Amino acid sequence: TTPSAPKGNDEILFVGMNNATKTSAGAKHEIKALQATGAKLTTITDAKTGDDTIKVGSRLYDLTQAEGRQGFVGTLGLPEAQASKIADVLEKTGVDARDEVAQIAQIWAKGEKGGSIPSRLLLSGHHVGSGVWGDDNGKISWDVLRDLASAMPRAAAQVEDLHLSACYSGGKA
Repeated sequence: TTPSAPKGNDEILFVGMNNATKTSAGAKHEIKALQATGAKLTTITDAKTGDDTIKVGSRLYDLTQAEGRQGFVGTLGLPEAQASKIADVLEKTGVDARDEVAQIAQIWAKGEKGGSIPSRLLLSGHHVGSGVWGDDNGKISWDVLRDLASAMPRAAAQVEDLHLSACYSGGKA
């Protein structure tokens, strides 16, 4: 028998691309506002380990290098062919956004293995049509998000709602 897909939920995966600056709180104010509602919230922000790096256990992976991408996707516990597709997505991702995309992949890996992931995806940052980016941070393009969803279809199928908290996001693109 085929296992049934996890039921939808109202949990939120918040991806904040804006870092704090002298004139802006960045994603922190949105995170606080969402937490105040009592929402079950999982947050992704710029890696504290450095641009385009991710730490898994005690190991730091440099996502700008093929060896680092391959090592990281090996930690997801997914089949090799699927992990290779995710590594390709990370390679295609622009500078300073690989860490955020890798964090999404970590969460979505649970969904790929039959677990439940947040059914609401909230992307926060700047926007003018081709993706979401942050001040002094990278950009998650729609192509990268589409390709990650294609590489991780079981997880992507659990996402019921997509929200953009971003300027100029009401247009046709």
